[in-house]
Amino acid sequence: MTDHSRRSFLRRTAAGAGVVAGLTAASTATAATYSIDTNLSSDASISGAELDDAIAAVSPGSPLVGLGDTFIEMQHQTGVNAVYQAAHAAWESAWGTSSIAQSKYNIYGWSAYDSCPSSCAKTFDSFAACVKFVIPQIKDLYLEPGGTYYEGATLRGMNVNYATDPNWAEGIAGVMNSLADHLDLSGGSPKFETGQRVATTADLSVRAGAGTNDERITVIPAGGAGYVRGGPVEADGYTWFKVGYNAGYEGWSAAPWLATAPLDTTKFDIGQRVHATTALNVRAAAGLEYDVEATVGADTGGWIKNGIITSDGYTWWDVAWDDGSRGWSVQKYVEAGDGADGDFVWPVSGPITANYYDQRSYGYHSSIDVAADRWTPIGAARKGTVSNVLTLDAGGRSVFVDHGAGYQTRYMHLVDWNVSEGQEVTRGDTVGYVGSTGHSTGPHLHFEVERYGENQYIPGAEGASVSKGEPINYEYDGL
Repeated sequence: MTDHSRRSFLRRTAAGAGVVAGLTAASTATAATYSIDTNLSSDASISGAELDDAIAAVSPGSPLVGLGDTFIEMQHQTGVNAVYQAAHAAWESAWGTSSIAQSKYNIYGWSAYDSCPSSCAKTFDSFAACVKFVIPQIKDLYLEPGGTYYEGATLRGMNVNYATDPNWAEGIAGVMNSLADHLDLSGGSPKFETGQRVATTADLSVRAGAGTNDERITVIPAGGAGYVRGGPVEADGYTWFKVGYNAGYEGWSAAPWLATAPLDTTKFDIGQRVHATTALNVRAAAGLEYDVEATVGADTGGWIKNGIITSDGYTWWDVAWDDGSRGWSVQKYVEAGDGADGDFVWPVSGPITANYYDQRSYGYHSSIDVAADRWTPIGAARKGTVSNVLTLDAGGRSVFVDHGAGYQTRYMHLVDWNVSEGQEVTRGDTVGYVGSTGHSTGPHLHFEVERYGENQYIPGAEGASVSKGEPINYEYDGL
């Protein structure tokens, strides 16, 4: 991957370097909504049209007007603040008028360096294509813990490795505040659009109607996700949205306890193990116009790193393949798990809180407990058929999967199921979500491997961490 660290970019302005449309690096808006320490993964609850209006107000005639929906789309997909996206583009491209913005549609100065500021800059087909390529890269490299250049998900943290200009962070914060002067960011109820994915920020009531006196259907635990189906409706001092939750409930919830969530991965989860079903191109970005950087063979395994993006009529995923290549591939030719049936794999990631031989009042544990957050997706440990979807007294909501040769895996204490009896699953398919139903003291997965009705050993010491999709290091006879 090209080294993007310690770079600075050309800015074409009338007043000189470090000034964008009359904003010096030190300038800030009156409200000072944003600072260099603002979390760039925080949501801006605005619409694309509102952001376009703000851009037009700050820089009349800017070519960036019209990108509002794209900035909001990428906020939904990556969680990166839309106002930051717009301000960063404005700062780097002089509101879309710099030479590389006009000649290469490059509004972030991507791949432009001090030593090669123009010819090395990457060319895009449009401003929108630039945003859709660059923002996931920034998220992955600079804003995610463990990212190559991560120093904190703030402008201050990015400034360490992103730009040689020491005033870069202050400059972008100033542009963000100038935009904020023309936006309703007063901290009122979030604004959502129909079809947008949201998640609860606390345990939240779902009601039959928009109002505190309407019948409560259920309570969705914090972190429960779903899609907006209707609203907004103002009632009883709150803004209400109708949400269809993944847990199977639909009803009205109060907006202050809802937040935007990345798009549902539907077929795959980030970090899930997958394989190519045929020889498959790996592209530099999500779209047929981008360069093919590698081709992986059928049955090549890999790990989902980012997604989803829809482009050119296809759904695309960013995959780190086992052959060392990484890039965007078409979902149609990618399936969960490894190409061959292979070994059992771990269904979730997390620390082992009870090992196989853990002593209990009834004897030893004969299973593995792995701690994970409530609503964490649980992957099938191997290809098989769902034999039972049931509620047990001790195990709570549970799923049993038959794998042939007498083997069955069991997943217990789920907050909800994601499969039905008789359903075929492949390795890594989501069978349910981590919960704490039944006899349980906290969210975790109780995982068993049985053969012909007898528990089989599962390795792992208490306190050790396991990773979803990694093979379980044990030889199971008959597989």
